[in-house]
Amino acid sequence: MTVSPGRRRYLRFAVLALAVTAVLAALGWIPTLRRAGPEALPALLAGCAVSLAAALVGGLVLKQADPGRRLRDGVASGPEAAQAMTAGLQAMGVRLLVLLALGVAVGFAELVPLKPFLTWMVISYLALLPIETRFALIDVERDTKRGTS
Repeated sequence: MTVSPGRRRYLRFAVLALAVTAVLAALGWIPTLRRAGPEALPALLAGCAVSLAAALVGGLVLKQADPGRRLRDGVASGPEAAQAMTAGLQAMGVRLLVLLALGVAVGFAELVPLKPFLTWMVISYLALLPIETRFALIDVERDTKRGTS
């Protein structure tokens, strides 16, 4: 069974996003415990989980919309460039919608303390943003290197 390059890239992205989220939660454990008490620890985990879910869904949108981008002379042009830009914007919008929907659901359900939940949701969202951006740009960068070689 062979794994497609797009699927392999997405799996690497997902593993890296999970690892970053785990490290972030581990680093935030003691400060959250000290500042907000033990009842805030589930909020830390919930905030990180919501951001991770949003990033993974955004990555899936990018993987599914992979336009097979090609660059001419190292510069994106024509329909391929427009398609790549559209896919990136769609992924960003879907990621934000998933984050808001899950965040509102957790917030209204009052499952965890709201302030630490929102704090960790935002921190982990910002921590995962560069990873998703890198995932979105990897095809463009690879093709740029091919175009200039």
